[in-house]
Amino acid sequence: MDVYLRCGCSAVALHHNAHDGLPVGHPSCFIHDCCEVIDRPPLLGRRARCSYYGLSYAKHRCGGCGWNNEEAFVFSPKPENADPRTCYCETGSDLNLPFFRFLGEGSDRALSICKCGFAKSAHDHVVPFFDTGKKMAIPLRNCILGPGFRPTGPKEFDEFYCGCWGWD
Repeated sequence: MDVYLRCGCSAVALHHNAHDGLPVGHPSCFIHDCCEVIDRPPLLGRRARCSYYGLSYAKHRCGGCGWNNEEAFVFSPKPENADPRTCYCETGSDLNLPFFRFLGEGSDRALSICKCGFAKSAHDHVVPFFDTGKKMAIPLRNCILGPGFRPTGPKEFDEFYCGCWGWD
């Protein structure tokens, strides 16, 4: 589906119920429970790698970087002497790749995840102060990198899933 959502994913599902003013059958991401459609990201010249790129799995079913149900996607060849159980799927970024997620400049992930690996909300979350009922900002987690939030920024590669670990 050629629709991009606020969570950074391309829409992979359609909602079967109406909510928040959206009609039945609107695009959504069931992984991040996101339905907010935003402008298409700039994909020209960007590359995407499988989320499991470089990882081995005993029951690897990638087929030599050949998730190629559609001939429109051209994958990079595996490195020479590569372990056949290791995924090396890489292709041009495309919203129609399965479970595609844009990770470039301005993406949700680039702006909302800290370099320590935790979300921005874990660093500056407003919680009720129990004695008085007043609200105050209390970090939910002390960042291992020091005080404050440090966004990860854009990644070199976007992500998708090639099917190498199965489709269960």
